[in-house]
Amino acid sequence: MLRSIHVKNMALIEEEEITLDHGLNILTGETGAGKSIVIGSVSTALGTGSFKDYVSEGADYAMVELTFETDSEAVRRKLEESCLPDMDGIVVISRNYRNGRSVSRINGETVTAALVREIAALLIDIHGQHEHQSLLYPKYHLALVDSYAEKELSGPKNECAEVFRVWSEVSAELKTAVLDEKDRLKQIDFLTYEIGEIDDAALSEGEDDILETQFRKLSHAQKIQEVLGEVAELTGSDSGAGMSVSYREHPAALARSRTLTTA
Repeated sequence: MLRSIHVKNMALIEEEEITLDHGLNILTGETGAGKSIVIGSVSTALGTGSFKDYVSEGADYAMVELTFETDSEAVRRKLEESCLPDMDGIVVISRNYRNGRSVSRINGETVTAALVREIAALLIDIHGQHEHQSLLYPKYHLALVDSYAEKELSGPKNECAEVFRVWSEVSAELKTAVLDEKDRLKQIDFLTYEIGEIDDAALSEGEDDILETQFRKLSHAQKIQEVLGEVAELTGSDSGAGMSVSYREHPAALARSRTLTTA
């Protein structure tokens, strides 16, 4: 529950600390006494309101600090997940305004406004005109009942969850068992066709390795062809290496060549 509200420099309130007790707490006063400012300050600290609506003109600092006391396991897990200190069930949410900028903290650690809203949703619900009212949303009803009667209903709730799980599994098996005959025959035809395709392929052990080798060879066919063309050009043409190779003739062959030339 909310144990205290500390407000400073918010509209007409210079500084005020309100301590709340267990049970019902009521703020009363004439119109303009500041009741709405207190609620607005709470909303500002929780990230759903703005300092601009309450900070007095010329003021360079404002602050709202809320102290909660809770034994909620969900809050404890959220603090742990967010790497925030656990203060034995005490959660302090504060938001400071200075020179046009605001900073939010939870248990002394600087946090984002989004994280403040997530944790605040587990701690407090503001009901009022134009405010968030979770009771109006059916999706929250079961969670509210579970939260209110958690200790009394935890056993029956777990038993109901287990029965529902078993029912869901049996229902799925039954749905499969009573599959429409037409769909069953269609599935049989499809599987028969697939089996026939596999049989016609006549696959053999190690064939995938052979096909992989052939694939690599064919994928490089163009490159191989280009290289062979370059080799042919360098060795077989008139300007190739074969015509450019010089050699020294054997002396006997050279003398015979001169004799034939003289004759």
